[in-house]
Amino acid sequence: MSEADKLNNGDATVDSLVCTVWKKIAPPKVEFMLWLALLGKLNTQDLLTKKGILPSQDNLCTFCAVQPENIDHILLQCQISWNIWHKVADDFGVQIYRQLSFRQFYEDWMAKGFHNP
Repeated sequence: MSEADKLNNGDATVDSLVCTVWKKIAPPKVEFMLWLALLGKLNTQDLLTKKGILPSQDNLCTFCAVQPENIDHILLQCQISWNIWHKVADDFGVQIYRQLSFRQFYEDWMAKGFHNP
């Protein structure tokens, strides 16, 4: 069943966390990237490998070249990404903790009140 059919039949569920992306607190291209990440559709090396677009040996993280580049790794678990998040959190004067997934991290970030300009 297509997403349009689900909407017409009332079977579609609205992901309230994904809806928080469109608050106009970031440039549209950042909101779009975040939306794709929360939906699990961001074209990481890992996803492109699964789609058959990249060969399997090319799925390592672009930053660290140690772990496979998936959404959670490139946006949260990679040490380089984590350092960026830590710097942003320091600028806001808050403490952050690593979560198992980027989605959990984003949900925690939004719960801290960083959704209003």
